[in-house]
Amino acid sequence: MLDIELFRTNLADIIESEKKRFKDPSNAEKVLELDKKWRAAVAAIQDLRQKRNEISAQIGEYKKAGETKKAEDAVKISKKIRQEIETLEKEKSKYFEEREKYRYMVGNILHNSVPIAETEEGNELIRNVGNISKFDFEPLNHVELIEAIDGADTKKAAELVGGRFYYLKGDLVLLNLALMKFALDFLMSRRFIPIWTPFFIKHEIIKAAAELADFEEQLYKGQSIGRNILGSPESLSRFKQEDLLRFVSHNYHTDEMVICSVGNISFPRLIKGIEKYFGQVPLKSRNQKRPGILPYEPADATVKKDTYQAHCIIGNMAYDLNDDRRLGLHLLNNMIGGPGLNTRLNMTLREKNGYSYHTESHYSPYSDTGILSVYFSGDKSKLEQSKKVVMKEFSKLREKRLGTLQLSRAKRQLMGQIAISAENHETLMLSMAKSYLVYNKFDDLKEISIKIDRITAEQIMEIANEVLDRVNLSSLTYI
Repeated sequence: MLDIELFRTNLADIIESEKKRFKDPSNAEKVLELDKKWRAAVAAIQDLRQKRNEISAQIGEYKKAGETKKAEDAVKISKKIRQEIETLEKEKSKYFEEREKYRYMVGNILHNSVPIAETEEGNELIRNVGNISKFDFEPLNHVELIEAIDGADTKKAAELVGGRFYYLKGDLVLLNLALMKFALDFLMSRRFIPIWTPFFIKHEIIKAAAELADFEEQLYKGQSIGRNILGSPESLSRFKQEDLLRFVSHNYHTDEMVICSVGNISFPRLIKGIEKYFGQVPLKSRNQKRPGILPYEPADATVKKDTYQAHCIIGNMAYDLNDDRRLGLHLLNNMIGGPGLNTRLNMTLREKNGYSYHTESHYSPYSDTGILSVYFSGDKSKLEQSKKVVMKEFSKLREKRLGTLQLSRAKRQLMGQIAISAENHETLMLSMAKSYLVYNKFDDLKEISIKIDRITAEQIMEIANEVLDRVNLSSLTYI
């Protein structure tokens, strides 16, 4: 697709190119029209968010001063602004989806040398290069050659990920490994030293992962969503059977139940099992809602613990499950500190500077809120340097738009991870069930791939500016 900036600065050339393609030029005009509406909504939302942040700061001051009435009035205003933001967010998403739909219809700008014709019959041969080989047999193309030696499975890969993907097999796997070895030998001949980094996890790191719950409690201070659902030894010791039954009765409702099966089980057999175990469960709908999320106030906390490493979590509130920007944030999160070894923080904190033993990032969307958090650990003497590196990476993402190749690689990596996870039946089953529970539908890999492909560098930059804004970040450090 053409960069949106071209529609803003070069619409006439795009329209002229569409006419040469014998396509409707009004699609390009609609892109710009919808883009103006989208940008106006973005600006309005930013103004409201700034106003809400100012009110949030006032609420804190009122509470410290004991001015309860003023604090309550400010909270009401903040809630009203949040509702306005939610309305504008829906409008913004609608404008964006419509804009992208028309942008997808517009072709690349034709070069001046391209002949104008409706069909391929109008194409011109520019030149022949070299001698054209002649065979006494009908030659096979590369796809046919691969199929002839059974060197790849393109059909299965296409089902999982989409066109142009493949599973290498047999001799082609060995050839691919041989090429890697050739490249490694070449680099070693130039005095490069190969290093295989260890994959390890210590008890202390596992312990630190559990401390993510402490960070959530810090973000949602005083709210039920921030409480650790595991409880404490004291609360568990007081737990009785009637407490469990009351909890199930209060929180489990038939209108929120999804039963999903993935595997070799017939549908009639599945229905029989469902009727056996759930047939007598009375119909029940949820009639209560969790109280709305209170205005967010960024905070930094440092806790001293008996540990030889420093552990740090930095994050912010993020998009909920119904926010159209969540997929863009998933992509951004994957680039920052996802499971790949080439993530920004792994490359800078660990590989380049050697500051951190372990780093990762998480994005958890909920029904009405979400959390993006970055975790890293390392020597206490390197803590401040590590924080500076993290903030520098955040600044790059906010200030510099991703290049075409960078964004393409990030998309392919995320799609590849999703495709691999879909091969696990348990993971696929849970993913399908959750999707039906939340959205009442399930997107297959092809649909997900299309959505990921439509994410633009501009969107990533906008998301980074909102979620990674230094002013709104909170931190929790254990030293």
